Amino acid sequence: MTTAQLLDGALFALGAVPALGAVAAACLATSPGTWRHAVLGAGLFAAGAALARLLPDTPAATACAAACMVLGGGAAALGASARRIRAAALPWLACGVAAGWAAGLPTSWPAEAVGSVLALAVLAATGLLLHGRPGLPPALRPAGRTARRVAGAWLAALGALLLALWWRGPGA
Repeated sequence: MTTAQLLDGALFALGAVPALGAVAAACLATSPGTWRHAVLGAGLFAAGAALARLLPDTPAATACAAACMVLGGGAAALGASARRIRAAALPWLACGVAAGWAAGLPTSWPAEAVGSVLALAVLAATGLLLHGRPGLPPALRPAGRTARRVAGAWLAALGALLLALWWRGPGA
């Protein structure tokens, strides 16, 4: 396992748009939490991504990531979010599996898979920590809630587009 292989896997995961969308969906679908909440969420997300390494590679992998984007983004657009860690565990795990599939983990070398999982976990932890910081002044917090809903709507639309392209199939 070399550093180049780890870096190659991390860069591939960070270049996969459906994987990044699944990370964003996992972050937007949960309410802001504590440092402990973010670490646990990133751990479950990484476990889901690692689980994707063991599952067979199917053409529906990108569709799974797109569906997570639609569901997570749609929940954020509607203003819904999981407030408890137990309620957020399933979206984190499901989005992790979707991100792992979208990042090509079932067909990657073991060192590349480790690099991809680490990159996705760091990205998820960062997103959850930043989402949990209420850095806006009280007068701007309604604008922050609106921005979260708009970001969720854009994410859901991107996921719907990816689902439509998957449904259409290659060369159609």
